[in-house]
Amino acid sequence: MPVSKIGGKNKSNIDFAKDAFDYISDLGNCIVVTADIKSYFDNIDHSKLKRIWCELLGTTRLPDDHYNVFRNVTSYRYMDYVEVCRQLGFFGQKTENREGFLIGRKQMPIKLADNNKLKELFSARDSRGGRLLKFNNFTRGIPQGSPISDVLANMYLLDFDARCQEFANDLAGKYFRYSDDILMVFPTPSEHTHSSVENYLRQEIELEGSHLTIQDRKFASLQYKTDGNRQHATPLSPLNAVTDKGNPRFKMANGLEYLGFRYDGHKIFVKNSTISNLYRKISKSALAEAMKHRKNYPNASEEELVKLMQFNTFFQKFGRVEEFEKPNKKSGKSYKHWTFRTYTLRASETFGPRGDKIMGQLSKCRELSKKKLEDKVRLVATWYPAQKM
Repeated sequence: MPVSKIGGKNKSNIDFAKDAFDYISDLGNCIVVTADIKSYFDNIDHSKLKRIWCELLGTTRLPDDHYNVFRNVTSYRYMDYVEVCRQLGFFGQKTENREGFLIGRKQMPIKLADNNKLKELFSARDSRGGRLLKFNNFTRGIPQGSPISDVLANMYLLDFDARCQEFANDLAGKYFRYSDDILMVFPTPSEHTHSSVENYLRQEIELEGSHLTIQDRKFASLQYKTDGNRQHATPLSPLNAVTDKGNPRFKMANGLEYLGFRYDGHKIFVKNSTISNLYRKISKSALAEAMKHRKNYPNASEEELVKLMQFNTFFQKFGRVEEFEKPNKKSGKSYKHWTFRTYTLRASETFGPRGDKIMGQLSKCRELSKKKLEDKVRLVATWYPAQKM
């Protein structure tokens, strides 16, 4: 779905999150219920998907070309990415006790193997002795990531969407769904409580297939109240735990988390867990960089290794890039030039003034990354002391 008829750029999770947060802000006093469908893509029933497909085409039998697509997306074959990389020499033993990728992400070829190599992989064995090429022999499940999977996943829940939208309309509210992420917003006061809405969603999703469920722990509800020019979010869903002082803990205690972002009623932030994942990724990458660094300078002392660090080169994986633009033939850019910073920059610009705190969440990223790389270089130096000349 395009962001606008003029721009032509398709909507991303950032744009859908903005739609939801804008609606909550405009509504003022409201209740928000969010839910997540458990293992959604893995539990799409093939026979039901085929029936829905036929209904949309107005036929009782899929045309041959449609059936070929249906057959390939349901009886699909797949290979584990790490096992493929192992076969191709990109993944293996990095140290005596640890396996990992042997080259950096940006050095990985976009096309891992040519057609001849693919034929070899089809008959190869994985590290456990099984076939590298595996088949989906179940009567449910479609692969994530194929060009048509998102379309089919949305198509599969059209009836569910219609019922939920009607339910939301009766509450003078609105229903949102982005793949397996569900959000329902309705004004307060209301005859319905967040618990009754949760029960409704739980019952309705079960009508779409016996394997489709929403776990209770996936539900989270909040109440937003307007106070002057801003809203305040109060969590309504307690966790099964208490603090040291005996007070209950709540899900989303700092505001609604949706599609990777958090809205506290005033400002929008990147989820804390997303930032934490970034730093874990930096730490892992720093160790790999330090190992390569020691290999390049086997005779250097610990202090010499630190001085010889190429931090700016390392940080390019995560920090600023020269251009932030859509890949095209003219620029020669690809997705590999994108970093987490460019993603957050786009988010900050999309959310406008409410997103002006997002870039501040990365204000210490460079400093912490440099320290992390130095720490890993010193650690590796203790593992592998300088070789004597």
